[in-house]
Amino acid sequence: MSVFKKLAGETAIYGLSSILARFVNLLLVPLHTHVFTHRDEYGVIGQVYGWIALGIVLYTLRLESAYFRYASNDSSSRSYANAKSSVSIIAVLFSTIVFLCADLVAQWLQIPGYGHLIKFGAGIIAIDAICELPFARLRLEKKSIKFVSIKIISILINVSLSYFLLWWAPKQGYSFVSENNKIVYVFLANLIASLATLILLSKEYFSDGFELNKSELIKIFSYAFPLFIVGIASVMNDAMTRQFLGWFLQGSTLVKQTMMGEYNACVKFGVFIALFVQAFRYAAEPFFFKHMNSKDAKSDYSKITTYFTQFMMIGFVVILLYLDFFKGYLVRTPSYLNAIGVVPIVLMANVFLGIYYNVSNWYRLTDRTRYGTYSALIGVGLTIVFNLLLVPRFNYFGTAWSMLICYLGMTVITYIWGQKYYPVPYELKKIIGVIIGGILFYLISLYL
Repeated sequence: MSVFKKLAGETAIYGLSSILARFVNLLLVPLHTHVFTHRDEYGVIGQVYGWIALGIVLYTLRLESAYFRYASNDSSSRSYANAKSSVSIIAVLFSTIVFLCADLVAQWLQIPGYGHLIKFGAGIIAIDAICELPFARLRLEKKSIKFVSIKIISILINVSLSYFLLWWAPKQGYSFVSENNKIVYVFLANLIASLATLILLSKEYFSDGFELNKSELIKIFSYAFPLFIVGIASVMNDAMTRQFLGWFLQGSTLVKQTMMGEYNACVKFGVFIALFVQAFRYAAEPFFFKHMNSKDAKSDYSKITTYFTQFMMIGFVVILLYLDFFKGYLVRTPSYLNAIGVVPIVLMANVFLGIYYNVSNWYRLTDRTRYGTYSALIGVGLTIVFNLLLVPRFNYFGTAWSMLICYLGMTVITYIWGQKYYPVPYELKKIIGVIIGGILFYLISLYL
């Protein structure tokens, strides 16, 4: 039981920063839905942030996972210096290109006239990507207090500046941009917060120096590449759904951006599940590697998955039961709530994403990360196909169902492969029973 207490404790610690980071979305939703009464503007915000999330994965190439793998049991490993150097070069090079071609990128994304937001986004991606390795170093070195403190400071800067620029300053009669360009404040606040984070991580960033060793680079890139594909799939089914709406919805650009705005507001309710999944992942990734040689490892992994699913389904039921109570406080312009029906689907999709992280650990532990690539490519295929089929007919409900189908498919196929190469005695009857029970409980309470 001490193993579970240790993992639960680490999840709680890292979860604090994760909860606060995700909670920023909830703190800013009332502000944004109050200030941006034109839903198309909020749609553009969600669209650009979708690409920011994808950009961070593209820049980091999941090299932080390779760093965990090779530095966990080898204090002399040079994986940190090589991974950090690679990410820094990629971040600076590609963000510079995006910055110079911002107007063209905006036209390709079907948001002409918002090239200046693309420039802000390029800076945010570069800085946040560079910060990933220093944060990973803090996690591996168990410096959880510093990790959480820096995250909290960054969050406070972002939220404070957002409220100052979008609410307090205009209320006092101050305005630094035109009334029609207040959207820029959202990205300016984020950029300043990201810069502050990098400054606070400067000690970790410069430690161990910089290095580009060919053999070391081949080793870490070979390990990380399949996980990078997995990261791409995850982002495509979360943040990139806004862009799929922009590409596949029927109607004018204004109609598409308006529906993206509605979806972007209501999908934020899924943050309650997503934040625990992220917190669990932060704690579990280094934990599973360090615990892999224990004689009870497989049994412990099984129990952890069962406990995780039970906790997720309790959250699923509670959120939906109190959704009517919270939605009026969270979303201040009622027209955004046109998309409220996607919430149960998005919540269940996040439940399966969390289960996927549990059942997919086998390919990391056995260095068969190519199976992560296979499952991710299947997920990407499911995402694209079902968005293409469902979005034109069912608008944002189509993209929500596509997300659920993708995560469910990835979970099932990864579980089947795992039982062949690293069999873990998962308590399937309990897990399936908990999921079905949670759904039925919600449906019955809704009917009553």
